[in-house]
Amino acid sequence: LEADALRSIGNSHAALGRPAESLESHRQALMINRETNSAEGIAGDYSNMADAHLDLGEYGPTLDLYGKALDYFRRAGIRSNEAIVLTNLGNAYRRFGQPARALEQLRQALTINREIGNRDGAAFALTGIGSAQYAMEDYAQSLESHRLALAMQREVGSRPGEAGALVE
Repeated sequence: LEADALRSIGNSHAALGRPAESLESHRQALMINRETNSAEGIAGDYSNMADAHLDLGEYGPTLDLYGKALDYFRRAGIRSNEAIVLTNLGNAYRRFGQPARALEQLRQALTINREIGNRDGAAFALTGIGSAQYAMEDYAQSLESHRLALAMQREVGSRPGEAGALVE
């Protein structure tokens, strides 16, 4: 429970735009989850720490921590979380100027989301794919990906997702 509270505090710091404080809370949660040998907790902490490093613009730690989270979720067979991390990893690659690597990760996330029936996750992956295609100056494919993402977000009734598909 203490690790969960620390994770919530870290997420609140992140939402308030304080990535350094978020990172510290997630580090503390990670220490507790290591002590209790909670694989899912450890993976979640790695992913949250990667998010904080991404907000700080720190390339190496971001990719390393997303990679660790991905390994844990794959070993645990938690495909929904695997897809989330792949989407985040893809968006990080795009942000760090590597849209081709971003597409690899985002396409994997899209495939998993489709396999498990997660239309909302698939739509977010498609939005990322469209953004990576745009960064690669493949504007026609980008437009198609964004249109598909928008249609999916409307289908599942996600107004924030719709907005994201429209502005990405």
